[in-house]
Amino acid sequence: MSSPCERPEPFATPEEFLADFPELRKHACPALRLHPHLGEPTRESSSAGGPLLWPTEEPWPTCSLPHYVATPCYGENGLMFDTQEDVVFDEPVALQPVLQLFARDLPQGYSLPHGAEVLQVLWCPNEHSDPHEAFGHHYGPSVALRWRSSPEVTDPLAQQPQPHTKEKEYDVPACELAPEPIMDYPDLDRVPEELAERVMRWKGQEFDCEEEPERHTYFALMMARRGMKLGGCEGWEIEDPFPMTCSCGTTLEHLVQIDSMEGPALRNLIIGRAYALNIYYCPASLEHPYRINIQ
Repeated sequence: MSSPCERPEPFATPEEFLADFPELRKHACPALRLHPHLGEPTRESSSAGGPLLWPTEEPWPTCSLPHYVATPCYGENGLMFDTQEDVVFDEPVALQPVLQLFARDLPQGYSLPHGAEVLQVLWCPNEHSDPHEAFGHHYGPSVALRWRSSPEVTDPLAQQPQPHTKEKEYDVPACELAPEPIMDYPDLDRVPEELAERVMRWKGQEFDCEEEPERHTYFALMMARRGMKLGGCEGWEIEDPFPMTCSCGTTLEHLVQIDSMEGPALRNLIIGRAYALNIYYCPASLEHPYRINIQ
């Protein structure tokens, strides 16, 4: 199976496309594709799946939620099938590091929200049915976020706990990052209808989701870019876009995308049916609840 990030050559470059649709520029959103690749990151470096800069005095997060477990069974005809049910393990599951970003490692012009110095993303590497931070219809990892000031971590945790149970599809190997600044563009449901229709008919072709979307420049190289990224626009593979608001009434903003099967390093990472997990935060305050959505 090919990676979602591997696309056949489209008809034209983004620059040629924008020459025909200059009004799309106002919908552009800067992002950083992080390009995780296998390495030996330290707790003092940005990484995916690597060790975290974690205070010894702070308890390591665990998951006590029910886990959606598939159990092999045999029918009367002797054929094996899976039954799935929510199971609570006897011991909580230690969360696994997924991403650590130091603001100092970001390219010039990029920063973490509210001037944060460190962003840490962890998850329970097991299936969960609609954890509290999810926007419903979620079968995947449960996620935790931490925001830090690195100088405050004077006694970092040396030995980090490991989950006693994990799905191999959610295991994130230790990777270093190679951030690439990009300009991301939204799903066509997020732009004016008249503009979206003209984009789909570009160069005289009536776009059909069933017929080579990878040949259309906007869908292949501009819209909701695949891969692990900071910021940018999320894709909508499963359902139509819907309002995402914090309990305070503020519209949530896209923070991070964790994608499936990205390159050699994460080719075994599969979220749902090779979807992406998106994390959202409230721009009013980092202390407000974050949310997640799989698309």
